[in-house]
Amino acid sequence: MERRTTLFQTVVTAVVSNRDWVDGREVVIQDLKDLKAEAEYLRATAKTEYTQMAEAHRRLLELLH
Repeated sequence: MERRTTLFQTVVTAVVSNRDWVDGREVVIQDLKDLKAEAEYLRATAKTEYTQMAEAHRRLLELLH
């Protein structure tokens, strides 16, 4: 974190905070190179047809990210 480049995606899943500070309590590290899981997700969420342009646009943005 702290503006450093990493090979993993760090997701803070729980925090404790008040008006003065925020403290991360739980962090999940995800491997960005997990291509098998990515491909499985894309297969599971694919549709054969997109009838609405907004739905197709959302899916395209998801694939690009």
